[in-house]
Amino acid sequence: PPNPVLNMVASAYGTECGKYDYMGNPVKLGTIAVDPSVIPLGTKLYIEGYDFSGLPAGGFYGVASDIGGAIKGNRIDIYIPSGDLKAFGFQNVKVHIVE
Repeated sequence: PPNPVLNMVASAYGTECGKYDYMGNPVKLGTIAVDPSVIPLGTKLYIEGYDFSGLPAGGFYGVASDIGGAIKGNRIDIYIPSGDLKAFGFQNVKVHIVE
């Protein structure tokens, strides 16, 4: 069967939230904060549908390795190393569950 695709709302965060994710790994491009009741920690993801110059064009692979107090339900928070994170705002994205 094809892998599930979730329609979610994404926001962005940077190192102001700390240098390590919930699993103890250094944060980097591809670190995604999730609601673990929706996407289990450790899940590999492919994110697409955003419009932001600080992320790879078209889409990118990441890992659900972080959590956040405001990240509940169909919300993700994407770690972005640099750029105007406020300009990212809230964007509708497609989250592909890779494995």
